[in-house]
Amino acid sequence: MTAEITRLHKIIYFLKKEFPKGIQCFYTRNIVGDLMETIYQDGEVIIDFCSHYDYIEIFGLSKEEYNEVVNQVSKDRWSDIWE
Repeated sequence: MTAEITRLHKIIYFLKKEFPKGIQCFYTRNIVGDLMETIYQDGEVIIDFCSHYDYIEIFGLSKEEYNEVVNQVSKDRWSDIWE
């Protein structure tokens, strides 16, 4: 198993554990100033959570990695797909 796959599995496991019903995901910073809390950081990967509006922002993944995470954790919630 490569390091990238292991890294993705760790992120997906963490997010499924924290948000079992799914979570809305974005790959860009919000521009309205929502209060964010960093809930995960590993190397270049940072995940910030907005508890008031119940969404996360994911940074430090490639387009393919981000889309894989979204497919695994967003469930029925609308999320940004990185095209």
